[in-house]
Amino acid sequence: MSKGKLFKKLVNAPEILVSPGVYDGFSLKITEQAGFKAAAITGAGVSECQFVEAGADIFYADALMTVNDMKTVVENIPAPLCVNMGLGFQTRGTTPLITPKQLQAMGVAMVTFPRLLTTAAVKGMQNCMAAFKFMIEGEEPEAREDLQVSFKEIGELMELPMLDDLDEKYGVNAKATV
Repeated sequence: MSKGKLFKKLVNAPEILVSPGVYDGFSLKITEQAGFKAAAITGAGVSECQFVEAGADIFYADALMTVNDMKTVVENIPAPLCVNMGLGFQTRGTTPLITPKQLQAMGVAMVTFPRLLTTAAVKGMQNCMAAFKFMIEGEEPEAREDLQVSFKEIGELMELPMLDDLDEKYGVNAKATV
């Protein structure tokens, strides 16, 4: 099945398609490993060009200020609705904080959380830097495995053994097979 047909199938399924926002290879892999069937990269230039009139598979709506606004859009457009929920765990001035189950009950076909992982990454970096500054001012180092993943975990996430195999087979120093 083509990716386009698979996407259409997921959007038109009875259950809502939850799509965390990703911003790089790490966030994409983490989203995939968490079991999500879709991920989103959004921006005004991309999302505002997906008009239903142009035959888009889904209508992407942002800044629906109230639950009633969302219900009104769902009831009045001829394509499935995707709602941008922004941060995921925080209220923002342009969208009420509601769950994917609540959106599904309204008839929303897909929900994106485009800033979910970027805001979490910034918070993680801030927490790590504060602990690092505390450690360098102290007399003894302090292990803080709660603040970082190990190098091994990064390698597993990015499937480094598979990449090493490809490098061995096709890399500059690979042995030619004829």
